[in-house]
Amino acid sequence: MFTTSVGTPLDPSNLRKTLARISAAAGLHRVLTYELRHSTASLLLENGATVEQVADLLGNLPMTVHRHYRHRLRPTVSIASEQMGSLLAEPGRGRRGTPRKAPPQNGGQLGGHSSTA
Repeated sequence: MFTTSVGTPLDPSNLRKTLARISAAAGLHRVLTYELRHSTASLLLENGATVEQVADLLGNLPMTVHRHYRHRLRPTVSIASEQMGSLLAEPGRGRRGTPRKAPPQNGGQLGGHSSTA
């Protein structure tokens, strides 16, 4: 994921040293490469990237991304749940989204017969 200025892969120990130097200069705790990876995935998911896109970028399977970043996906699931709830609660729709039956027009009597003789 990280390369040198000429495009070759960075040596992991050099990357760790560089991150330690930069984070110390910024007054931060020691930043680990895993934290950069995690932050990248979290930010991408929070900003609309799909699980499949993030999995491809990280070199993971989508189910691995789901397992590790489920907490980042919950807002999306909540939004989808609210949208579904709104669709099912539309006027003229029953709890399961089926049209409601209209109440009987004859005062609730069966067969449309009147009880008056």
